[in-house]
Amino acid sequence: MILKKSKNVTPGEKVAVIEEFSAGKGTYLLNGEVFSLKLGEVAINLKDRVININQKQVDRIPKYNDIITGIVDSAQSNTINVCIDSINGKESQSGFTGMLQVGFDRSGERMRGRRITVCKAGDIIRARIKSVLNANIHLSIDNADEGVIYTVCSICGGNVTANREKVKCVECGNIDDRKLASDFATITAKVR
Repeated sequence: MILKKSKNVTPGEKVAVIEEFSAGKGTYLLNGEVFSLKLGEVAINLKDRVININQKQVDRIPKYNDIITGIVDSAQSNTINVCIDSINGKESQSGFTGMLQVGFDRSGERMRGRRITVCKAGDIIRARIKSVLNANIHLSIDNADEGVIYTVCSICGGNVTANREKVKCVECGNIDDRKLASDFATITAKVR
């Protein structure tokens, strides 16, 4: 019978002394003191005088080769920032941001010739994590199933249809470049 819940604790944090409470689930005893073994919330059973830690669900940390979906926060000429919403199909609420560099090929060489708009702010994209260096998440959209999975017209906000690497607004006729994922049309249809 849990009668009282209190603060969140981290592993190794002192939560009680043995004279007050016995060490329960998610805790350990050291020199007469009870410490948290897990990241979680303290749950006190006043009737049995036991202290437990209910473990919190921790979001996954993005790692190399994970597939993310996210919303483009900002799109500059060479750098696109993406707020990550899911990692490998599982929702993430940790607020991770990834960076997609455009205008470079796979070897890191600057691309020559015609430059296309890969995506714009507000687009939803699917990307692969190509590296996590110095707490920076670097993204790639090189594969066919990676790229924009949902967008609207950048002029009027209307629905768009796909035509190769372009989208055309069904309302105003505006045409924009995009690097579209291979399943763009099916996902867009579901969202509408």
